[in-house]
Amino acid sequence: MGRNLKCALVVAGLVAPGFVLTGLVRSVEVKMEELVLQLNGEPLAFHPAPVLDDKRILVPLHRFTEAVGAEAKVLENDGPLVVCREDLCIPLNGGEDSTLEIGGVLYGNLAAFGGPLGLHWEVSMDTLKVHSSGSQEKAGLGIGDLPPVFELPDLYTGEPVSPIAYRGKKTVFYMWASW
Repeated sequence: MGRNLKCALVVAGLVAPGFVLTGLVRSVEVKMEELVLQLNGEPLAFHPAPVLDDKRILVPLHRFTEAVGAEAKVLENDGPLVVCREDLCIPLNGGEDSTLEIGGVLYGNLAAFGGPLGLHWEVSMDTLKVHSSGSQEKAGLGIGDLPPVFELPDLYTGEPVSPIAYRGKKTVFYMWASW
C-alpha cells in the first residue's frame, strides 16, 4: 500500500523574542505507507490516514489528538505548537522530526508526544494499533514515595549529597528548571 507522497517540510525559527519566522524549506518525495487506525481495539476511520515512512509514524495532528482526548494548538503570542491534555502540554519543536505537512494537512510524529500522553502503539501489517491508558503517565513524587537514588554536589561545600541521608526525616526537595 506504499506510495510516493510529496511533502513540504516546514520549520519555524525564533528570530527575536515574540517574532517567529516560518518558511517553506523544501519539497521532497518520500515513500510512505498509509495505515489503518485502531484506537483501544476499535477501528477508527481516518481521512487522511496515518502514514508510516522508513523511520516514524505520522498522524494527522489535529484529528488524532482530538480522538485521544487531547488538543494540538499554538500557545498564545505566537508560541510553540504543543499537544495538550489537561494541564500537560508537550511542545513540538517544529523540526522535520516532529511535524510534517502533507497535502496541506499537518502531521505529527507520534513518538514526539504519544508517550507522555499515556499512549502505547505498535504497527502490525498495515494497521496502527494505539492503546490509551486513559490517563497521563505519573510524574513526580507523592507523599510517602521514596525518591530515586542520586547524588549531587552541595552548592556551598561541594560535598556529595544524596536523598538516602535524609530517609526517615521530614524532607522537602525543591527543584526547578529554567527552560
